Amino acid sequence: MRTSVVIISASMVLFSLPYFTLAQELVPDTVVTMKARVVEVLTGLENGTMLTIENDFLELEVGNTFNLNHTTSNLDGTDYYSPVERVRTPALILLSHLFVALVIAFGGKQGMRGLLALVASFIFIGAMLAGIMQGYSPVLVSVGTASLIVLIGSYVTHGFNRTTSAAVVGMISHSPVSPAGAATRLRISI
Repeated sequence: MRTSVVIISASMVLFSLPYFTLAQELVPDTVVTMKARVVEVLTGLENGTMLTIENDFLELEVGNTFNLNHTTSNLDGTDYYSPVERVRTPALILLSHLFVALVIAFGGKQGMRGLLALVASFIFIGAMLAGIMQGYSPVLVSVGTASLIVLIGSYVTHGFNRTTSAAVVGMISHSPVSPAGAATRLRISI
């Protein structure tokens, strides 16, 4: 009884929150003085050139590598450069190696098989996107890919046994994806 009162009270507060908050206020234009920075382009058509850009978007320090957006005006041909985001490739590579090491350390052989299933899933998703781009039905391709990922991922990770087979049949047959895909395909064909 007490938990239901707490849940109902929390729900009422959550649902009434938009009525008590204010909309965005209009703020008059302000003049912002930006720092200009000289940068060297490392890749692309303008590789090696030095550019002066204005940056009010990212907090950058000397020596940072970042992605630069180049826009050419259709009206007068003026080139505009703006920083988009820092290059985070080294950190992402380090984190992915750490992830793989931890999965192997804690999961052992089953963790390795799980990583193999993950790589296979990425390959299947790439094939799914290619199929959709070639004009195949997105619903059928997506449902088929999801079922294939469940099938392959479960058997690769947990092996061929009754428990895994029961889990695979349950996931594929009682998943909301399968009935939704079938109903959508049926509705489209009518």
